[in-house]
Amino acid sequence: MNPHLREERNMKPEEAIDIIKRMYKGTPTTEQYEALEAAYEALGKQIPKETPRIYGAMGEKYECPECGSGLRDTDLFTGHCKWCGQAIKQY
Repeated sequence: MNPHLREERNMKPEEAIDIIKRMYKGTPTTEQYEALEAAYEALGKQIPKETPRIYGAMGEKYECPECGSGLRDTDLFTGHCKWCGQAIKQY
């Protein structure tokens, strides 16, 4: 348990993103801004996005909604894009 928190809870990525967006009312330092951007990006990749169906020349059937890379059925089984790490789900 984190000693700075009264109680730990299981926070969803969407909730954490919303809190980060509202966190600073003043101007954050460059270091704080960079850290928040990294956290925001990492949390965003944990939220599953639907993969559009495509018919790629190399046998790809789906496209990563984040990076646009072609994916196959076996890639969807893992639940993440093998190229960028985005959580994915099938339509």
